[in-house]
Amino acid sequence: MVGQDHKTMRSFADYYHALTFSQEGYEDYLKWLKNEAKGQRLLECACGTGYFSKLCAENGFQVDALDLDSGMIAYAKRCNPHSNVRYFCQDMLDLRGFDEYDVIVVFLDSLNYLQDEQEVEGFFKEVYKHLRTGACLLFDVHQERRIEEFQDEFIEEGYVLNVPYQWTIQTMDTNKIQHQLVFYEETLKKKVFTQTIFKLQEIKRMLEALNFTFEIKSHLSESSFDEKYYIKARKD
Repeated sequence: MVGQDHKTMRSFADYYHALTFSQEGYEDYLKWLKNEAKGQRLLECACGTGYFSKLCAENGFQVDALDLDSGMIAYAKRCNPHSNVRYFCQDMLDLRGFDEYDVIVVFLDSLNYLQDEQEVEGFFKEVYKHLRTGACLLFDVHQERRIEEFQDEFIEEGYVLNVPYQWTIQTMDTNKIQHQLVFYEETLKKKVFTQTIFKLQEIKRMLEALNFTFEIKSHLSESSFDEKYYIKARKD
């Protein structure tokens, strides 16, 4: 898409992928996954544009990938198809009809898009039902200090796919941060979304209540930023 007339209308998924894509970041997630997975059956929740789903399939996994955003799934099917990936437009809070898996992942702080602790607990319960014994859930969440970090509005401006954009992030409540993305096409395109910052102690409590055993670290690699918790939860 780079080099096309900036007046070409694009979807939010096009912009999202271009803005957030990090080959190094995806490789770090893949290395973690390959180290922890005890089988090849993988469910990726909140798969977004499907790049990681396809990367996993290229590395031997049989992948089911879901996202609630129909635009993201359309992009994934168009740009990241693979014979070993099945894409679904589906809410990760309801996994009825899905199989049991060797590993389930939800990366890129996607768990923080859930609205409250009740939704997180509900997600963990769904995951538990769809993990084989000995299988694990891998996920990452923002550290609590992100709330303090965005007390003052963060503003990023530039060009993406030859279109001017502005990305603002600001704390909106004791545990919420709001993102606003604006793309200055002929017709203004704006996307507003909110993330919830969960206390690590509450996440641990919920995992313990379901008898998960878990490990927590703050880095995937030496180059990763110290801003998330990376959590492996195993069903024994």
